[in-house]
Amino acid sequence: MENNRFNGEIPEALLELPSLIELYLSDNELIGEIPKNIENLKSIEVLKFDKNMLSGCIPECIGKLVNLKRLYLNQNHFIGSIPKTIGNLRNLRRLWLNNNSLSQNIPTEICQLSELKKLRLDHNEFIGFIPENIGNLTNLRVIGLNNNKLTGSIPESIGNLKNLYLMHLDNNYIDGSIPESIGELQKLIGLYLNNNSLKGSIPDSIGKLENILQLRLDNNQLSGLIPESIGNLSNLIILILNINQLTGPIPNSIGNLKKLVELWISNNRIKGTIPVRIGEMESLKYIHLENNEIEGNIPYEIGQLKLLNGLYLNNNQLTGKIPDSIGNLEQLSELWINFNHITSHIPKTIGNLKEIKILHLEDNQLCGNIPDEITNLTSLTGLYIRNNLLIGKLPENIGNLINLQELRVDTNMLDGEIPSSIGNMRNLTLLCLNVNKFSGSIPSSIGNMTSLLRLWLNNNMLSGKIPSSIGNLSNLTLLRLDNNQLTGTIPETIGNLKNLTGLLININKLKGTIPQSIGNLCNLERLWLNVNQLEGRIPDNFAMLKNLKILHLENNQLNGTIPQWIGCLNKLIGLYIHNNQLSGKLPSSIGQLINLTEFRVDNNQLCGEIPDSIGNLVNLNGLLLNINKFEGSIPSTIGNLASLNRLWLNFNQLSGIIPNTIGKLKNLRLLHLEENQLSGRIPKEIGELKNLVELYLRNNQLTGVIPKSIGNLSELVIISMQNNKFIGPLPDTLGKLENLTELRLDNNEIDGNIPSTIGDLKKLNGLLLNINHLNGEIPESIGHMKNLNRLWLNLNQLHGEIPSSIGKLKNLNLIRLDNNQLSGNIPNTIGDLENLTALLINLNCLDGTIPESIGNLQNLERLWLNNNYLHGKIPNNIGSLNKLTLLHVENNQISGNIPLALCQLKTLIGLYLNNNKLEGSIPCSIGNLINLTHLRLDSNLLNGQIPDSIGYLINLSLLFLCNNQIIGPIPDSIENLTKLSQINLEIVD
Repeated sequence: MENNRFNGEIPEALLELPSLIELYLSDNELIGEIPKNIENLKSIEVLKFDKNMLSGCIPECIGKLVNLKRLYLNQNHFIGSIPKTIGNLRNLRRLWLNNNSLSQNIPTEICQLSELKKLRLDHNEFIGFIPENIGNLTNLRVIGLNNNKLTGSIPESIGNLKNLYLMHLDNNYIDGSIPESIGELQKLIGLYLNNNSLKGSIPDSIGKLENILQLRLDNNQLSGLIPESIGNLSNLIILILNINQLTGPIPNSIGNLKKLVELWISNNRIKGTIPVRIGEMESLKYIHLENNEIEGNIPYEIGQLKLLNGLYLNNNQLTGKIPDSIGNLEQLSELWINFNHITSHIPKTIGNLKEIKILHLEDNQLCGNIPDEITNLTSLTGLYIRNNLLIGKLPENIGNLINLQELRVDTNMLDGEIPSSIGNMRNLTLLCLNVNKFSGSIPSSIGNMTSLLRLWLNNNMLSGKIPSSIGNLSNLTLLRLDNNQLTGTIPETIGNLKNLTGLLININKLKGTIPQSIGNLCNLERLWLNVNQLEGRIPDNFAMLKNLKILHLENNQLNGTIPQWIGCLNKLIGLYIHNNQLSGKLPSSIGQLINLTEFRVDNNQLCGEIPDSIGNLVNLNGLLLNINKFEGSIPSTIGNLASLNRLWLNFNQLSGIIPNTIGKLKNLRLLHLEENQLSGRIPKEIGELKNLVELYLRNNQLTGVIPKSIGNLSELVIISMQNNKFIGPLPDTLGKLENLTELRLDNNEIDGNIPSTIGDLKKLNGLLLNINHLNGEIPESIGHMKNLNRLWLNLNQLHGEIPSSIGKLKNLNLIRLDNNQLSGNIPNTIGDLENLTALLINLNCLDGTIPESIGNLQNLERLWLNNNYLHGKIPNNIGSLNKLTLLHVENNQISGNIPLALCQLKTLIGLYLNNNKLEGSIPCSIGNLINLTHLRLDSNLLNGQIPDSIGYLINLSLLFLCNNQIIGPIPDSIENLTKLSQINLEIVD
C-alpha cells in the first residue's frame, strides 16, 4: 500500500489482523498517531510507516511486537523519546527512526537488540551520550547517529562492532578523543566523525582501516600530527581533515594513497613543505591545503597530476616560484595560490590551462610582466593577480578573455596605456585596474562592457577626458576614477548610469561646472567630486538624489550659496563642502538632515548667524563651521547634539557668551572656539565634558576666573586659552588633569600664586603662563613635570629663588623666566638640563655668580642672563657651548677678563657683554667669531688696543667698544667690516 496518496489516520481496523506479517504504508500522506491497538499485530515482521506525516510519540506497546525484524518510522513528525520497550524486539534487524523530531537520551535498552544490522537515528534531536554498551551490537553493519545533539565521548566499546561498514556520528557535539579501538573496525568503508568537538590526536590505529573509502574528521578540534599510518589506507578515495588544529608536516606516506580523489587538509596549522610524493597520487582531482602554515616551494611533481580539477594552496607561507610544470594540469578548473610569499614570474606555461575558470595569484610577491600567454585562457571567468609586484603593460590581447567576469590586477606597478581590446570583454562585471601606474587616456571602448557592475581605475596616472561612452555602462553600480590626472569636464552622459550607487571621480584636474544630469542618478548613495577644479553653483537637480548618503564637494572652486533644498537629502550621513568659495547664509533647512553624522563647511565665505535648527542634527559626530564669517552668538540649541565629538567654530566673527548648554555635549572630544569675539565667562558647565581632549578658546575676549570645574576634564590633553582677559587665580584643580600635555594661559590678566598642584601634571610638555600678573614663588613641585620641554613664566611678577628642582626637567629645551622679580643664585642644577636650547632668565634680580655647570648645556643656542645683579667672572667652560648663537650677559656686575674660551664659539652671532666690570684687553682670538653680527663690549673697564683680528669679523653690522679704557690706533683691518651699520669706538688717546 506504499507510494499512494492515502491520507487521514491509520485505520484501527487495519491493526486487528493478528496473522499479518508485513505492513507497508510508506510514502503516503498519513497523519495522526500510531494507534495503540498496533500491539494486536502479534505476527508482524515488517512494519513500514516511513515517509508520511505521522506525529505524536512512538507508543510503548511497540515493544510487544516481538517478531518484528524491520521497523521503518523514518521521515515523519514523531516527537518524544524512544520507548524503553524497544529493547524487547530481540529479532529486530533494521531500525530506522531517522528524520523525525525525537529527543531525550538514546535508551540503553537499544543495545539489547543483538540481531540489529542497521540502526538509523540520525536527523533528530537526541541529547546525552552514546550508550556505553553500544559495542554489544556486534552484528551492526550501519550506524547513523548523525545530526543530533549528542554529547560526551565515543565509547571505547565501539571497537567491538567489527562487522560495521558505515559509521555516521557527524554533526553532533561529541567531544573527547577518537578511541584507539576505532582501528578494530576493519570492514569500515565510510567513517564520518566530522562537525563535532573531538579533541586530541588522530589515533595511529586509524591506519588499520584498510578497506575504508571515505574518512571525514573535519570541523573538530583535533590536534597533533597526521599519523604516518594514514598511508596504509590504500583504498581511500576521500580524505577530509580540514578545520582542525592539526600541526606538523604532511606525512610522506600520503604518497601511498594512489586511489585518492579528494584531499582536504585546509584550515589547520600544518607546517613543513608539500611532500614531493604528492606527484604519485595520480587519481587526485581536488587538493585543499589552504589556510595552513606550509612553507617551501610548490613541488615540480605537482605537474604529474593530470586529472587535477582544483588546486587550493592559498593562505600559506609558500615561497619560491610557480613551477613550469603547472602547465601540465590541463584539466585544472580552479587554481588558488593567493596569499603566499611566491616571488617568481608568472610562468608562460600557465597558458596551457585551457579549462581553467578561476585563477587566484593575488597577494604574493610575483614580479615581471603578465605573460601574453595568459590571454589563451578563454574559459577564464575569474582572474585575480592583485597585490603583487608586477610591472610592464597589460597584455594587448587581454580582450581575448571573452568569458571573463571578474578581472583584478590592482595594486601592482603596471604601466602603459589600458589596451582598447579590453572593450571585447562584454561579460565582465568587475574590472579593477586601480593602484597601478597606468597612463594615457581611458579607452572609449570601455563603453562596450555593458555587463560591468563595478569599474575601479582609481590611483593611477590616467589623463585626458572621461570618455562620453562611459554612459553606455547602464548596469554600473560603482565607478571609481579618483586619484588620477583626468582633465576636461564631467561628461553629461554620466547621467545615464541610473543604477550607480557610488560615483568617485575626486582628486583629479576636472574643470567646468558639475553637470545637471548627475541629478538623474536616483540610486546614488556616494558622490565624491572633491579635490578638482570644479566651479559654479551646486546644481539644483541634486535635490533629486534622495538616496544620497555621502556627498564630497570639498576642495574645489564652487561658489554661490548653499541651496535651501539641501534639506531634502534626508538620508545624508556625510556632507563635505569645505574649502570652496561658497557665500551667503547657512540655510535653516540644514536642520532637516537628521541622519547627518559629519558636516563640514569650513574654509568658505559663509556669513550670517548659525541657524537654531542646527540643534536638530542629533546624530552629528563632527560639526566644522570654522574659517568663515559667521557672526552672532553660538545658538543654545547646540546642546542638543548629544553625539557630537568634534565642534570647530574657530576663525569666525562669533560674539556673545559660550552657552551653558555646551555642558550637555557629553561625547565631545575636540572643542575649537578660538579666533572669535566671544565674551563673558567660561560656563561652569564646561566641567561636564568628561570626554574632552582638546579645549581651544584662544584669541577671544573672554573674562572672569577660570572655573574650578575644569579640573573634572580628566581626559584633557590640550588647553589653549591664551590672549583673552581672564582674571583671578589659577584653580588648584588644574592639577587633576593628569593627561594634559599642553597648558597655554599666556597673555591674560591672571594673578595670584602658581598652585603647587601644577606639579601633578606629569605628562605636560608645554607650560605657558607668561604675560599675566602671577606673583609668589615658582613652586618646588615644578620639578615633578618630567616630560616638560617648554616652560614660559616670563612677564609676570614672580619673586623668590629659582627652585633647584628645575634641574630634574631633563626634557626641557626652552626656559623663559625673564621679566620677573626673581632673586638669589642661579641654581647649579640648571646644568643638568642637557637638552636645553634656550635659557632666558634676564630682567630679574638674580645675584651671585654664573654657575660653572652652565657649561654642561651642550645644546644651548640662546643664553640671556642680562639685567640682573650677577657678579664674578664668566666661567671658562662657557666655551663648551659650541651651539651657542646668542649670549646676553649685559647690565650685570661681571668682572675679570673676557675668557679666551669664549672666542671658540664660532656659532655666535650676537655677543653682549656691555655694562659690566670686565677688564684686561680684548683677546686677539676674538677674530675666530666669524659669524658674529653684533658685538657689544662697551661700558666696561677694558684696556689695551683693538686687536687687528677684529677685521676677520666680516659679518659684523654692530660694533660698540665705547666707554672703556682702550688705547692706541684703530686697526686698518676695520675696513674689512663692510657690513657695519652701527659703530662706536671712542678710543682714549
